[in-house]
Amino acid sequence: MRRVIITVLLVICSVTLHPSATSAGTGDAAASHRGSLLAKARVRVTLTTSTPWVKKGDDVSLKGQVKGARGRQVVRIMQRTKGSRSWVVEATKKTNRKGAFRHREDINTGDRSYKACVGGACSKPVTVRMGTPPKKSTSVAIAAVSPTTVEAGQAFTVSGSASSNLEGRTVQVEAYDSGTDAWSPIGSAIVRSGAWTGSASVSTAGSAVPLRASFAGGIGLARSSSTATSIAVYGWFHLRNRESVSDSNGLTGGSYNVNGVTYPQSVGVWFFSSRTSYVEYDLSRSCTRFAATVGVADYSPSDEKVAGALIVDNVTKWSRTGIGLGQSYPLDIDITAGLRLRIEGTPEVYGSDADLIFGDARVYCAP
Repeated sequence: MRRVIITVLLVICSVTLHPSATSAGTGDAAASHRGSLLAKARVRVTLTTSTPWVKKGDDVSLKGQVKGARGRQVVRIMQRTKGSRSWVVEATKKTNRKGAFRHREDINTGDRSYKACVGGACSKPVTVRMGTPPKKSTSVAIAAVSPTTVEAGQAFTVSGSASSNLEGRTVQVEAYDSGTDAWSPIGSAIVRSGAWTGSASVSTAGSAVPLRASFAGGIGLARSSSTATSIAVYGWFHLRNRESVSDSNGLTGGSYNVNGVTYPQSVGVWFFSSRTSYVEYDLSRSCTRFAATVGVADYSPSDEKVAGALIVDNVTKWSRTGIGLGQSYPLDIDITAGLRLRIEGTPEVYGSDADLIFGDARVYCAP
């Protein structure tokens, strides 16, 4: 019994006097773990891809760098396909003396992500998608149109702005044609420092012809159009081609000779006894000028005279009496904002055979 007690006491004393003997293994493991964490913290791995988008069968090139580790390192190229939660080793590479590494492979199926790992240190994932990359948005705008009123076919200036990704690109100026329900190019300009200025012209008259700027799109760039603005475009219209709203049954029209000159787009009046003959046209308050050459037709009797008048909304804009053979009077009259245009002729003798002609009678309008 005494021997047992002595043996136990010796063991207890041994443990008490030498605690390092029991903790040495634990200390070594902790130190090793701390070293691993420090090593992992020092190693940094980066990874880039040659392109984020590929087509089926295209190559993708991965390029990376390892820093914080000495010597050539073994790099695991990890891959995760779309829909998968786990990473698999795609390839193993070694860095060069500067810590760089590369990997290339064909892509034949869907989207995937890659990362590169050295030990426990891994790069951020990079994604490669299969298909066509979405186009970048663009924008164009019209800032000014000068002048704001033009004649059909007359050049005018359009200026505006464009997004930075359109530098050096062509912007089209377009006009809307209600007849074809389509936008058509009427001018163009090159974008410089976010701005553009170009010349354009419209061949069809209209009180408010819609205009817009447009970029047709390009590789990687989406199509865009500006908010529409408008311009007033005036043109000359022969009265012969417009339907009259009222007449005295003495209306005539076509090609006539007046004082030796042929006027192919003429209107005129002929007479019943001594009554005034007339014809009226609707201007819709869209016209500003009336032009014609007035006289009697060259087939009229030489001894007969007539009187003529041009009336707009019951206001006489022009009148003359004693118009006879061999005489002609050019007219260019302001009819701005007029609604109803009336041409009158009155014979100065009963039963006159002279016809009063308004040679190439026309109005300047933006309908």
